[in-house]
Amino acid sequence: MIVQFSKRLKKKIIIHKANRVKNMLIPTKHENLEKNILVLGADIITFLKKKPYNIEFLFQEIKKLKSVSLDQFYDTLTFLWLVEIIGFKNHQIYIRDQLCI
Repeated sequence: MIVQFSKRLKKKIIIHKANRVKNMLIPTKHENLEKNILVLGADIITFLKKKPYNIEFLFQEIKKLKSVSLDQFYDTLTFLWLVEIIGFKNHQIYIRDQLCI
């Protein structure tokens, strides 16, 4: 199950890089700011400062905190990965070493 989740995540990242990067950060006046990609990104970074997380477990923790959809979670991970804040290795998400957060 974890392998399939990881493969889906990689496919989603590629699709999002091509189609949604331009519109990811621009909030609208109708958007709930608690579910904005920048706010969710800050929440994810807070979790990852403590330890690396399994992708699925991190989603469950964020979902409990903010009740976000899987697409919102993927969008946020894509953004954090594109700006090189997080990395993926062995089904784990971690904060990249060269950052001073």
